[in-house]
Amino acid sequence: MMRIDSPLAGIAAALLVGMVGGLVNGIGVTKGKIEPIIVTLATYSAYRGFALLTTGGYAVNVRNAAFNHLGNGTVLGTPITVLMLLVAIASFIFLLSHTTVGRNIYAIGGNPDAARLAGINVNLYKLGVYTLAGLMAGLAAIILSSRTKSGQPISGSEGLELQAITAAILGGISTKGGKGTIIGAMLGVLIIGTLNNGMILLSIPTFYQRVARGLLLIIAVLIQNWQTRPRRKAVPPAAIAATGSGN
Repeated sequence: MMRIDSPLAGIAAALLVGMVGGLVNGIGVTKGKIEPIIVTLATYSAYRGFALLTTGGYAVNVRNAAFNHLGNGTVLGTPITVLMLLVAIASFIFLLSHTTVGRNIYAIGGNPDAARLAGINVNLYKLGVYTLAGLMAGLAAIILSSRTKSGQPISGSEGLELQAITAAILGGISTKGGKGTIIGAMLGVLIIGTLNNGMILLSIPTFYQRVARGLLLIIAVLIQNWQTRPRRKAVPPAAIAATGSGN
């Protein structure tokens, strides 16, 4: 296998692979008409299988100092990863709150049929969103590999998918679409991070930690369903009296 000792080439390859993976998910949803959860679960397994085939199931050491500095270095005392996070947050807040593209994305999430009737190319937007999600997954993989100084085919990200879903729901993102903010999602991430750190400091066994995370997800969904359930409006007494007098 040819090796290229270039951090830029490695970063570009990771971002490209992430985008292609996201695009494949988008094609499955838009062209294949497959439920998003089924597509993502299927490709999740397939992509992990490709990672195992590529590496033989072993971690790949990264010895490039410039690449490793990306996940462990600082700029004026601030970790580079924190600066990258702030840039990503600001970019997505601007995209979703101050652009037509962002408003259309919310509209598609809330009611894709209404968005289509309004003239929005729903399939094109979905492909774009899935590709963008893949791009961010590639960026996250770069940061994780840089921090650990290795490429981990499994253990580096195992379990993060459940924590990501839980954080999103805790942050107010609706599982039915059309609702949610970047700030809310970040608050959900902070809650999950605080919970994980707290359980580690309390020396809670790993098995119980998994139980706690699963229960937290169930509780978060129950709370969201309770908040979004249709509420019956109280009928004014005057209307009741008028109805009775009419009979």
